[in-house]
Amino acid sequence: MNLRQILLGIAISSGLTLATVSYAQKWHSRPTRTPTPTSADTQAPSVPSGLVGTAVSSTQINLTWNASTDNVGVTGYWVYLNNVALATTAAPSFTHNGVTAGTTYNYRVSAYDAAGNPSPWTSAVAVTTPAPTTTSGTTTIAFSSTLDEFSNPERGFSRMMTNLTDLYSSWLVAQHDAGYRVLSHRQSLANYVYTPTLPQSFLDALNAGAALHRGTGTKMVMQFSYWTDSGSPEPTLTTILGHIAQLAPFFRANADVITAVHGGFLGQYGEWAFSTAPSVGNPTPTAAARAAVRDALLAAVPATIPIGWRTLEDLETWYPTPLDASQAFSGTSLARSGIHNDCFLYNQDDAGTYWAAGVSDTGRTLSNPFRAYHSQVSNWTTMGGENCNGGQYTACADVLNDGATYHWRYLRDDWGTSFDDGWKAQGCYPEIRRSLGYRFQLDSISHPQSAAAGSSVNVEIYLRNVGWARIFSARKLVVTLRNTSSGALISGSGADMRLLPPQATAGYRIVVPVTVPAAGAYDVYISMPDIWPGTKDKADYAVRFANADDSAKGQFWDAGNFRFKTGTTLTVQ
Repeated sequence: MNLRQILLGIAISSGLTLATVSYAQKWHSRPTRTPTPTSADTQAPSVPSGLVGTAVSSTQINLTWNASTDNVGVTGYWVYLNNVALATTAAPSFTHNGVTAGTTYNYRVSAYDAAGNPSPWTSAVAVTTPAPTTTSGTTTIAFSSTLDEFSNPERGFSRMMTNLTDLYSSWLVAQHDAGYRVLSHRQSLANYVYTPTLPQSFLDALNAGAALHRGTGTKMVMQFSYWTDSGSPEPTLTTILGHIAQLAPFFRANADVITAVHGGFLGQYGEWAFSTAPSVGNPTPTAAARAAVRDALLAAVPATIPIGWRTLEDLETWYPTPLDASQAFSGTSLARSGIHNDCFLYNQDDAGTYWAAGVSDTGRTLSNPFRAYHSQVSNWTTMGGENCNGGQYTACADVLNDGATYHWRYLRDDWGTSFDDGWKAQGCYPEIRRSLGYRFQLDSISHPQSAAAGSSVNVEIYLRNVGWARIFSARKLVVTLRNTSSGALISGSGADMRLLPPQATAGYRIVVPVTVPAAGAYDVYISMPDIWPGTKDKADYAVRFANADDSAKGQFWDAGNFRFKTGTTLTVQ
C-alpha cells in the first residue's frame, strides 16, 4: 500500500474532511469541500405503460411507451430483452437495430430515477421480424447482436503495475487471462531527479517491458512521475524537458503497444498538482511549465498516440475552440489532446478535473462550461483514468451518464474499488464493462451471389459502434473470401474505423471492394485487425465484433483466425 492509499483510507474511515489529507484535496487552490448530505430518495418511479413494439424491417424493431412519473424526476429507462438488460435510454422510446430476420424478441421496460430506484418491469411484449429475402442476384443476410462480455484491444477496465521497468511475465499473463487488454504504468523517474541524462540501462528496461506487452497480447497507458511523497526532491524544468526528449525513441519504437500517454512529469504522481521546484512552480506548476511539458510531449510522442492532460482548465486555455469533426484525427496538437481523470465521480468537479478559480458553476451538468467543452471534444479524443479511493457519486445512474457523456475509454478497477463493488451490487457492472471504449456490432452484409473471375465485387456492410468511445487506431474493415475447396484467401479492405461515431443507434454503410481472380465458391468473412506490423497478425490485437454465433446460418466468430464468418457464399465463375 502506498502513501496515497494510506492517507485516503485514514480520511475515509475517520470521517475527516478533505482538508485533513493534502493529496485527497488534489489542488491546493481549491476550497475544501465536504460532500453535501442529501435526504435519501427511496421512492421508485411508476411502471411505464403502453409498451408497443413494431418490426419496421427484418433488422430493426422500434419500441415506444408512455413516460413514467416520479416524486423527484425520472432519469431514464432500462430496456430488457428476454429479461436481460439490453440498453438504457432517456426518452420513452428505443430503436433495436441489427436484429435477425424471422425471429421473435421479447421486451420489457423499467424506469429509474437519479437515486437509482427502479420501477417494476412492464409486461413482456413480443415482436417478430419479417423473414429474409434474396433479390436480383444479391445475397443479403442480417446478424444478431450479443450482450456477451469479451476482451478487445485498447479499451475496457484496466489495472496498474506502477513501473514498466519492473514488469514481469507472470503478472502480465495473469491480467491478460483475466480479460484485461489495457494495463497502466506510472513509471517512476525518482532516481534521475539530479541526472540530466537517462541511462541506457533504464531505456532498455522500458523497451523490455513494452516487448512483454507485445508478446502477451496487451497494450499500455504510460505516465511518468518523479515523486509521490511530500518533501521528495524534484528536478528542474530543464531536466524534465531533457528527459522527455530522451524518451522519444521509446515512444516511437513502441507505438504499437501504447494506447495513450498521460501528461505526467509535473507534480506529485505526475498529476500536475503540487510542486516546489523554483523552475517548475511553487506551490503548483506554473502555466509556463505546463505549456513547456505539453510542447515537449507533443514533439516526443508519435501523432498516432493520443495524450491525456489532467484538467479541462488547461485544455480549454490552450485550445479555446473545441475540437470538431473537421479537425479530428488531423495530427494537430488539438486533435491529439484528450483528458485523463484521476478522481472520476469523486465530487461535483471530480477533484479539480472540471474546476478553476473564478468559475462559479462546478456542477455535474453541462451548464458547467468545462463539462460542456469536454462532452464535445471527448467525442474525438482519448478519455480514461481512475476513481479516487471513495467518493460521492457511486450510483449506476452516475457512471452510466458520465461514461457516455465524456466517452470513457479505459478505467482502472484496482483503485477506488468501492465504486466497482457498488456497480456490481447495483447490477450495472456488465453494462459498464461492455460500454467502455468501442464496441462494434455488425448489422448486415450484402453482396452479389456470383461474379466473373477477375472482376471487382463490392461487399456492402452495415455496422455500428455501440460503445461509449471511438476506436483510436486507424483500422480498416477487412473482407476475406476463403475458397471452400482450396482454402485460398482473397481480401479487400476499406474505411477508417475511427470515423464511426460511438453510441450509434443505426448502422453505417461501408463498401469494401474485393477483386476475385479465380473461379470457385468462397465463404465470406469480416475482420478488423491491428494496423502495426508486430501486432496485425495476432488474435489478441484484433477487434472482435459484438455478434452472436448462429449455427443455423453458419455464422460464428473464428477465434483462431480472428474473423467473423458471415454465413454467405460468393460464387466466382
